[in-house]
Parts: sequence; C-alpha cells; structure tokens
Amino acid sequence: MNIVDPIWYLNKVCSRCEQGDSLTYLRCTQCAAFILICEEELIEFIGLDPNELVYGRDLIDSCSNCDAVNTLRDVTSHEMNELGFAKDAYH
Repeated sequence: MNIVDPIWYLNKVCSRCEQGDSLTYLRCTQCAAFILICEEELIEFIGLDPNELVYGRDLIDSCSNCDAVNTLRDVTSHEMNELGFAKDAYH
C-alpha cells in the first residue's frame, strides 16, 4: 500500500486562473520558507497572503528564497495552521 500525503488547498478562488482548488503552499526543506502557488497556472506569488495575489515568477524546481534546487514540498495540515489558517479555510 502506497500512502501519499495530501495536498491542502485553500477554500478560495485564485484571482489569476479563476479556479478553485488551485491555491496551495509549498515549503522549502532547505530554508523552511513558505511559498504560495497557483497549481493550475504553475506560478508563485510574492508574499503569503491569499487575499493579495501578486505574481512573482513561474514555478520552477528551486526555492525563491534560497535558490536551493528540488527542495520544495507540500505543506502539512499542521503547517497550514501555523500559517494562521483554521481547519475550515482549507481542504
């Protein structure tokens, strides 16, 4: 049995792609930075506030904070809470 960690999406429509289930966070395993992305458009935003989506760059395999390559992973539900989101703000 292969158990896969879930991807936690915000209960918010992305103003960039106008889709639901596309805004999520990644975390760098090197520097611990959080990155807000649109999974539909494969872009990352400047800052972490989903209410103020400002395009940053196309999503690539390096951290925009420390430039480490292949270090981005999906956040956990605990980390979503750490970012200030209640459990009913994401799924």
